[in-house]
Formats: sequence, C-alpha cells, structure tokens
Amino acid sequence: MKRTVLLVGDTGYLGASLVEPLSSHFELTGLSRKRGLSKKIRKIQLDFELDVEKLLEVVAQFDCIIWAAGLSPIDSLNNKKKDYFLTVSILRKVLSELSNFEKKPKFIYFSSKYIYGNFNQMNIVESELEQPQTDYGMNRYVLLKEIVTTRKKYKLDASMVVLPGVYGYNKSEQTYKGAINSMVYSAVKSKLLSLYQTSRFLKNVLHVDDFSDAITAMCLNEAPLKHPMYNLANSQEVTIEIVSEIIRSELPEIEIRQHVNQVYGMFEKGDLTLSSEQFMTEFHWCPTHDLSASLKLMMKHLVKEEKKD
Repeated sequence: MKRTVLLVGDTGYLGASLVEPLSSHFELTGLSRKRGLSKKIRKIQLDFELDVEKLLEVVAQFDCIIWAAGLSPIDSLNNKKKDYFLTVSILRKVLSELSNFEKKPKFIYFSSKYIYGNFNQMNIVESELEQPQTDYGMNRYVLLKEIVTTRKKYKLDASMVVLPGVYGYNKSEQTYKGAINSMVYSAVKSKLLSLYQTSRFLKNVLHVDDFSDAITAMCLNEAPLKHPMYNLANSQEVTIEIVSEIIRSELPEIEIRQHVNQVYGMFEKGDLTLSSEQFMTEFHWCPTHDLSASLKLMMKHLVKEEKKD
C-alpha cells in the first residue's frame, strides 16, 4: 500500500514542481486556497489561515506532510504580521498536533537562505547558523527552534530544508516571479535587463527539477530524518551579472540598465553560498542541471510562447 503524502501549497512554484514526481511514488493530496493544476491527485481546497481547526483535522490523515506554502520573503515586506502568523502561529499548532500522534508523520518545511544571519560567507553549513538579520529570517529561525524542540521532546520526524534562489520553468502561475526567472521573462518580453549593486554578490542556485528530485528522494527514504535542518543547493557559484551574460549571449539585442548605486531587495547583504554536503550524503542526491543550458531552454520556451500569442 502506498504511503500517503499531503502537499500544502501544491499550486505554488515549488509545490507544483513536486506534484508529478511525488504522485508517481505516493498517494498524493494537494492542499491550497486555489484549485489544483493536476487532475491526477486528490485535492483539498482550504484557506488554512481562516480555518486552522480544519487544517489540523486534515494533517492527521497522512504519513508525510510537505509544507510548501507561504515561502516568499516578499510577504514579510508587504505584511509582516501576516507572514509571522502564517509561518509561526499556524505551523506551531500543526507541529503540536503532529506530536500527539502515536505514529508520527514526517514533516518537511522550506525556508530561503535568508534564515542565515552571517553573510559574506561561502559554503556555509547548517551548524553555522547565526541570528538572522531580517524579519523573514527571524520568523524562520523561530520555526526552526520549534522543530528542534519537537524533535527532541516528542521524537517528531521534522526538518527544515533551506533553499537558495530556485529557477527553471514549470506550469505554476508563479513561474516568472523568482529573481532569475523574472530576469529571463523581462529579457524575452520587454527586451530589458536591470542590474544593481547587489548583482555582483556570489550565490548558488537550484534548478526546480533538481529541487523536486531531492525532495522526492527525501520522502522515499523511510529512515527518520537525521537532522532538523538541511541546505539544498547547486555547488555552482554564480552572480546575477553572470546570469545576465548568459541571457545576453542568446538575446544580444536586449538593453542593459545599470543601477550601480541601488540595491535590489533588502535581503541581499553580501556573498552567501550554501553547502549541501549533509543532504547529498544522507539522501544520495546530486544536482544535474547546468545553469547556462537551463536558462537557454527557458528562453526558447518563452520565445515559442510569445510567437503563439
């Protein structure tokens, strides 16, 4: 009998990428405010911010819960109270509920790299986590501490996966909202790229298909999760300037606008790359997608879409 998995946020960018691989191995149910993109899986449409009690009833039915909702740090800029409520208050109740079960499910949550407070550091490992420097990072930090507590006190099989910028095409409505994806979209649709002071910071990225392969491997591993936190990234170090050069090699006619005295995004404070050694060792996973080749495929897809329009 297949194990059951609840994917919270199945219509978002990350969630949508997990639907196909997870449904191949598990009995998958998607939960979100919107209707699902796939007719192959069971769907629960629920605004869990308004009906937390119903959410707690739902999570009790599954062997594994993957929480891919409420990830964007933009939320904390526009509405900090809402972001805090979503990431801490609701999830604290979910973790508490799961801790009461005799057979405890696996729980996987995601955070961006901005949970780290120590910028200007390369290949940072999970044990080097310091006090975050943003409201978004602090919210995730509080939740991580909650995960650590429930693991120790109640033996809950829960972990947080920390991600860099995820890029690559999928069928969700949010495909072109990420930093790299939005650059590709702007280059193809508007023939324009904007570069800022922060465009020179080193970072690593992760293709959305590498992400879905990694999380599927994590779920297929029936052993308890060894750590409360895992970094997940490609080891390739890049800058936004490098991304722009790849795009311009395919679209030489685009305009480049330099904003050397402006910062893009309050979260970018310096170089920061993640080491994924811990994740790769435990789950026998390795990224396979090359940034340059993937961006070129994405541009070709967009150009093809534009011609259809």
